Amino acid sequence: MTRSKRMEPVVEVTVQREREAAKRLGEAQQRMQAAEQRLDELVRYRDEYTQQFAAGGSLSAARLCDYRVFLERLNQAVEQQRTLVTRAQQEAAAQRQRWLDSRMRVQALGKVVERYRDEERNHQER
Repeated sequence: MTRSKRMEPVVEVTVQREREAAKRLGEAQQRMQAAEQRLDELVRYRDEYTQQFAAGGSLSAARLCDYRVFLERLNQAVEQQRTLVTRAQQEAAAQRQRWLDSRMRVQALGKVVERYRDEERNHQER
């Protein structure tokens, strides 16, 4: 059995790992985009709520207290979502690096196999 034939199972496993890494990268990017979208929605809602309340005119003490409590909860939700976005971005970056590493392995093995095939062809031609 030639060296290039012996390398085929290794190449297949490496290609499968690269595909799995690409799939995980896509999933991580989707989670990141969803987290970013949720953050945008929260910030937009908080801004709209603040604008509506500012345009409301005079306030009773109870309503002002309710406004402050709710606004504080919104601010906490925004900060928590920012933390989630940061984590999702970090995870996507890590998955991207894993995919790039596996992609480089596939390319390197492809070059090795191609070199083996060239050597085998040259040997047969002699």
